[in-house]
Amino acid sequence: MRVPEVADQQALVQNGPDAVFVTPHFHGWPAVLVELDRIAPEDLAELIPDGWAVQAPKRVVAEWLARRGEA
Repeated sequence: MRVPEVADQQALVQNGPDAVFVTPHFHGWPAVLVELDRIAPEDLAELIPDGWAVQAPKRVVAEWLARRGEA
């Protein structure tokens, strides 16, 4: 799953759910791997929108955030 920056990857791996990890292949790339059968649904519910927002067109993200009152 994409994350905004490598620093976010490192923070998630160190402080996030145990189901979030990286392999050497992903070191230095802004992404994490998630063991879906181990992650709590509420943790996954936080990760998915963030990962989507990294990949989605900025205009679409801005509209989505505005509708949620987070713009």
